[in-house]
Order: sequence, then C-alpha cells, then structure tokens
Amino acid sequence: MTLNSETLERILFDKSLGELPPDVEALLQAYLHDQPQAVHLAEETERTVNMARSALYSGPQTTPTDLPPPSFLRAGALADRPKRKPHRWLRLIPAAAAMIVLAFWLGTQYSAAPVAQQPTHQIADAKPKPRITTTTSGGFWSVARLHRSISQSNAKNHATIRWPGPLRRPRIGEKS
Repeated sequence: MTLNSETLERILFDKSLGELPPDVEALLQAYLHDQPQAVHLAEETERTVNMARSALYSGPQTTPTDLPPPSFLRAGALADRPKRKPHRWLRLIPAAAAMIVLAFWLGTQYSAAPVAQQPTHQIADAKPKPRITTTTSGGFWSVARLHRSISQSNAKNHATIRWPGPLRRPRIGEKS
C-alpha cells in the first residue's frame, strides 16, 4: 500500500509540528519503515519546518521602543517659539463696531427714501364661474354621483363605540 504524495506531505507536516495523534504517528513510522523512498520526503519536511521555526524566532522578547515626545512638549521647544501678542484681536473690535454702525446708517437711509408712486391700474372684474352643484347630472365623474357615493358610504360605515368604563370592554358596532 502506498499513500498519495499530497496526503503524505500533510501527515509529515502535522508530525513535524507536533499535531499528530500518537496512534497515527505510530502508523506513519511503520509506513516509513516499509517505504524507504518516503524517508527522504520526511527528512525534507522536517528541515523545512525547522527552518521556518528559526526564521520566526526573533530571540528574546523585546518591548517596543517609546516614541519621542511631541515637539511642543520638549523642554526647549516652548522657549524657541516666538511670543504671541496676547491682545491682537482687540484691534479688530473698533473696526467691527464701525462696520455695524455704517450698515445700520445705510439701512436707515435706504428705507427712508420714498418709493415713487406708480399709478394703480384696476383689473376689470372677471365674471365668476358658475358653481358646480350636486344637482347637475353627469357621467361617471360627476359631482352628484360622487356626493351620493360618499354620503352612502358614510351612512353604511358609521358605527358608535360605547365604553362604559376602563374595567369593561368597549361595545363596537351599534348604529347611531
């Protein structure tokens, strides 16, 4: 009996990583004893796993290095910055006040200007359209038909609800 090469490689990798159950490992040792050409594949697999372990091993665990503090927290950084003038924004207050006064004054000047009186033209009274009443006869979309259908549906669907109190159920469906 011979194993498929892919299956044998998976079993050999599991054995090299220590993930193979003991009974399967015993069967694998018996298979390798009977098949000398598979021993070469087992040795190659073991070397590959050992090289991967050595590549991943980085020595003793090191702690990450701390980043240097930001420039504004360093000792000499505050002394190197130029001094700001603390009351620079106070210069803007008179300019803003002057703009507000100017806008107010201009607003009063334009609102006080008289509006030229234009002659008014009267529009001739148009004759009112005759109202559509419910007595007009018509087809499917006539007002009389719509009025009759609405009034009949209101009469059919109108029911009262009597609720004698919060401890009893309301009575629904009594005609009024």
